[in-house]
Amino acid sequence: MGELNTSALVDKLADKLGLKTPPVQEATIEIKPVSRPNKYKIDLEGLDNVEIHLAKCCSPVHSEPIAGFITLSSGVSIHKQSCAEFFYALIEKEPERVVIAHWQEHFWAISTNRHHCRSHTKRWAFYVI
Repeated sequence: MGELNTSALVDKLADKLGLKTPPVQEATIEIKPVSRPNKYKIDLEGLDNVEIHLAKCCSPVHSEPIAGFITLSSGVSIHKQSCAEFFYALIEKEPERVVIAHWQEHFWAISTNRHHCRSHTKRWAFYVI
């Protein structure tokens, strides 16, 4: 005996009962991966593919110790760990929204053989190694 899928079984039953069935169209769903570019090169513990922005109150720069705070409408804001706004206004009120954050090691990695250097005329010059 052969195997019948659901639509073939329905067709056979409809034929036996004298019913007319409408043609069934197979629906396919294409799932596209959504990824946000991590332009700040920051890793968030326990979170992936979220919007990240640098807090304006402390303007963290690479190599400074940082932490994240999950905002209500704009992803995660990244603060210096020493930021007074972060500590007094955010951590004390809602510590459950704090996220551990780290700068990625290869933030300053150079992918090509071109480097920037400052010349004596204070203009940017390019040279190839």
